[in-house]
Amino acid sequence: MPKQRLMNVQALRFVAAALVVHTHSLDLSQRLGQPDRLSGFGNLENFGAFGVDLFFVISGFIIARTAIQSRPVSAATFAWRRVWRVAPIYFLMSAPWLFLAADWKTLTGSMLMATFLFWPAAGATFAFPALFVGWTLMFEMAFYTIVAASLQVSKRWFVLLLAVLYASFWTLRIATDAPAFQFLGNPIILEFMMGFAIAWIAPQISPRVGIRVLACGVAGVAANLVFGFGPIFDASVTATGEVAFTRVLRWGLPAALLALGVVAIDTPDRARPISRAKRTAVFLGDASYAIYLAHPYVHYWIERIFRDHQIVLPGLAITSLGIVTAIGGGVLVYRLIEQPLARFGARALQRPLATHRPLAADTRNVSARRRSETDLALFAARCRKILASDAWALTSSRGPSSTAPDRVSSRDPCSPRACRAPSCRARARSPAWPCRDR
Repeated sequence: MPKQRLMNVQALRFVAAALVVHTHSLDLSQRLGQPDRLSGFGNLENFGAFGVDLFFVISGFIIARTAIQSRPVSAATFAWRRVWRVAPIYFLMSAPWLFLAADWKTLTGSMLMATFLFWPAAGATFAFPALFVGWTLMFEMAFYTIVAASLQVSKRWFVLLLAVLYASFWTLRIATDAPAFQFLGNPIILEFMMGFAIAWIAPQISPRVGIRVLACGVAGVAANLVFGFGPIFDASVTATGEVAFTRVLRWGLPAALLALGVVAIDTPDRARPISRAKRTAVFLGDASYAIYLAHPYVHYWIERIFRDHQIVLPGLAITSLGIVTAIGGGVLVYRLIEQPLARFGARALQRPLATHRPLAADTRNVSARRRSETDLALFAARCRKILASDAWALTSSRGPSSTAPDRVSSRDPCSPRACRAPSCRARARSPAWPCRDR
């Protein structure tokens, strides 16, 4: 697939973030004693957790497309980029929750490990980070680790190594009760694999087929809303792997169909202008990670203000307020924190990454024009050096009072005698030499 910005995928990322925010806004209305019976009707109450599965599938697709297909990178480069993309803003957003956890007497060493090392298996049970939505990032990092390990071994057999490595973790998870393998072999990681498969399947199908696939994904979502989905929305049972495989079947497959359909029909027409609505959706998709991390803070302060001032609103109003303010707060975090961090990381990471040996693909991408310009600049510098030395020699040999007509001026680089070296005369016959017409 050619390297281009897939706008529909970015818009789908915003949909995923909005689903999560909707579910947590419903929880906010219930905590304030005004449950929202309208937007939380039936199975809609907990269906917003489906956004996490959309996130996982899209993340797997983006990794396959950017790190493997468009421009293959080394394992170290991949790890640097992924860590800088996820970790800095997450650490900043987690810091206040650590102080709150300390104040609530719930801060533990396992929580610190889960927060800063993305490792929930430090103790006998699964540990959640201080910022509770960060449990999804632990699985993101686990998948990134598996991908980096596979890239380190072989790039040719990367996909096969990735599958074998994850299958071994899954086997050890079934054979043992070790928390590490319960985490690394969690079936929820299969949703990232689905994203990888989409990266290879989507270019092979037409937009017309993509519309049908998208319709199948919508039908799967509707079936979940009509017939229910059980306890798979609960992060505590999904993270430990108890119902993770059921969640992959009920939510992961519809999420993969939605993502595949969106990617298949995402064929931007460069001649057609992009609508303002689509630009807004893409921008909100760019800010989806910040919205996901920031919305717990927004809901915390809404709840605190409502309780302190005894504000009472209908449940639907509380839910709407939670959604709108969460998106607005996330956009501010994206503008003021995430984007500056991304720009700083792009500059800071160039220095350590420059020490790594470039890939053959990177070397082939150096243009012939840049090489010719470099050669010409080196040649001009050499000629200027020779010109200066020759002019000084001629001037000193003739004396300061010499008035010979063929005297060489050091300010005339196009003089026939300005550069008498064989290499310079050969270069002077080149069409690239600026004095050829003289």
